[in-house]
Amino acid sequence: MTVSPAPVPRGRLRKALAALLAIAAAAAAVVWGSDPFKHAAVPPWEVARVSRGEVVKTFTADGDLESADNVEITCKVPGGSAILWIIPDGTQVRAGDEVARLDASALEDRAGEQMIAVEEARAAEITAKRDLAAAAISVVEYAEGTFVRQWQECDANVAIARQNLFAAERTLKSTARLARRGFVTPVQREANEFSLVRAAHALAIASRAKSVLEKYNRPKLLAELESRREIAQAEFRSAVAKAELERTRLRRYQARIAQCVILAPQAGLVIHANDPNRGRSGMDGPQIEEGAQVRERQVIMRLPDMRRMQARLSFHESLVDHVRPGVPAKLTVKGREFSGVVEKVTHQPERSRRWESHIKKFAAIVRIDGQAPRLRPGETAQVELLLEQRHDVLTAPLAAVTQQGRDFYAWVGSSLGPERRRVELGAITDDLAEIRSGLAEGDVVVLHPRDVLEEARRDVARPQPVDVAKRFGLPPAATETVEPPATIQPLHRHSSAGGE
Repeated sequence: MTVSPAPVPRGRLRKALAALLAIAAAAAAVVWGSDPFKHAAVPPWEVARVSRGEVVKTFTADGDLESADNVEITCKVPGGSAILWIIPDGTQVRAGDEVARLDASALEDRAGEQMIAVEEARAAEITAKRDLAAAAISVVEYAEGTFVRQWQECDANVAIARQNLFAAERTLKSTARLARRGFVTPVQREANEFSLVRAAHALAIASRAKSVLEKYNRPKLLAELESRREIAQAEFRSAVAKAELERTRLRRYQARIAQCVILAPQAGLVIHANDPNRGRSGMDGPQIEEGAQVRERQVIMRLPDMRRMQARLSFHESLVDHVRPGVPAKLTVKGREFSGVVEKVTHQPERSRRWESHIKKFAAIVRIDGQAPRLRPGETAQVELLLEQRHDVLTAPLAAVTQQGRDFYAWVGSSLGPERRRVELGAITDDLAEIRSGLAEGDVVVLHPRDVLEEARRDVARPQPVDVAKRFGLPPAATETVEPPATIQPLHRHSSAGGE
């Protein structure tokens, strides 16, 4: 006869399992609480050790190669012109070779009209020159010829009148003697007296004419003739200046016509000044090709010096204090490495696409040291800049640092479990951080504490009171005086009978 064991009650079974679980939990707590970084075979978190080392902060971006000595050929025709012919892009040319030809038909028409204006101005100049010569001769002619002749005539008239007066006086005296003897009639004597008066008037008129000629006629006519000479001289200078102006305009048109034939100032590789991102950047510009209209001073092509190359790259505005002239660089182009240095950083942000206008980027020019053969402008170069380098400093993985509020913290292993410590950071790379204070060499820190520790997921920053007046520069607010509330008199209740 087989005897079956008595069934165990379910309540007792549950109590036994609970007791076993409690004992196991207590044992685990003792093991983990003593030192989780030493006694645990498989710790519940990843750890790393703080050590001394080197922190190298770099920045890598793609840049476009260009020549450091880039000769730009621009349109020098005022008002612009159309391209009739242009040498193909990528052609190697020598100094003096024709590389482009612009439309000069409008300039040639203007030059023809200007030629007519030059001839008219030249004719006016010749006329003014002859008028000036005639005016100058007139002054000399009057001063040395006409006036002298007139003065001599007046002087001769005065002498003749004086001689006639003397003869009339002698005749009158002779007539008076004869009249006393009775040989001359009174009528003859009166006639001789009238001849004396007439001779005296003739002398006065001749003398007055000579005086008027010397005092008035000569200065007046000389002033008029000299004025005409000066006017003629001014007109001649004006005609000369106008003719020179017209000739200058003609030379200018001829020079513009000559500028329509563009020659290479130096040997180099022809690169048309087209935007490689044209049509995609949202900033469409005129295409450099035959038939295209180009404006004055617009760059048509470039002739780069292939012996000196540089790279142009863009970086975010957050790095503007780190990317500066003198920063070392390493460039990689098609597997070839070159050394270089940042030579220039723009002071203003670069132009961006319309949909990226809120992103501000600056440009840096990285010069390649020495000669870089077989490099072509427009090729892509991977540029790595050495922004910061720290030697023999305390370092920890960046994954071990968590920001809570405005401070940074790390969790260090101890006998009581992970302990939070406030740390001060220095240089930071993508995976490493310089520890200036808060940790010591050899400390074991928890990696990714937010994933395994509840304390790391809490934000311990407390809101700080805001001093509005100090922050915004406002005058301090006046203290408001709170008046005590007015005393309220209780209402008397009356009974229905009408008494208190």
